Amino acid sequence: MKIGEEIRFVPAAWTQFTEANVLENYGAERSVRGKIVVIHRGHRYYRVEYEANGYINYECFKFQIPSLEDQENENGDHS
Repeated sequence: MKIGEEIRFVPAAWTQFTEANVLENYGAERSVRGKIVVIHRGHRYYRVEYEANGYINYECFKFQIPSLEDQENENGDHS
């Protein structure tokens, strides 16, 4: 994960709607494409900027920093 990376997600405000409802009410697809603009490792979240219906919006997501043990297992290091 890095700043500028693009991701596709369903905004939290639209999770209760179907694809047809979002198109009708907001004139947009249910899932949107955004780019990561802030990564705050200390508080373990990142902020994504996206455009919907002519407005710039932001949404934040929590992430987990893998433990050292998980990183070693992922790299195949078994000491």
